[in-house]
Amino acid sequence: MNRANYSAEQRDLIRQCHAKRDEWLQLCASAPWQVAEENKKDGFVISQCTSSHQLPTMKTTGVLPYPLMQVFACLHDSNYRPIYDSNNETNECLKKVAANTYMIY
Repeated sequence: MNRANYSAEQRDLIRQCHAKRDEWLQLCASAPWQVAEENKKDGFVISQCTSSHQLPTMKTTGVLPYPLMQVFACLHDSNYRPIYDSNNETNECLKKVAANTYMIY
């Protein structure tokens, strides 16, 4: 039974998103992460490694006192992102593919 009325293009994009998510989860589980910064007071840990595609990769753990969509919007804001990502010249949400699934460039 199909619960969502997604087009064939949306279904294909969602499959690709799921594959990328699975690749990320595998990287999280198996990569040699090195702690770059730890804030014991606020409970945040920032770690980094190099992905199998030879890209510098970061992850952070902790609980933020903000709604998830506010954090998402802030991390992908074209005015803010160059502050923490020096390789980023521009970014924008290209398309909302499905519920909670976006294409960002």
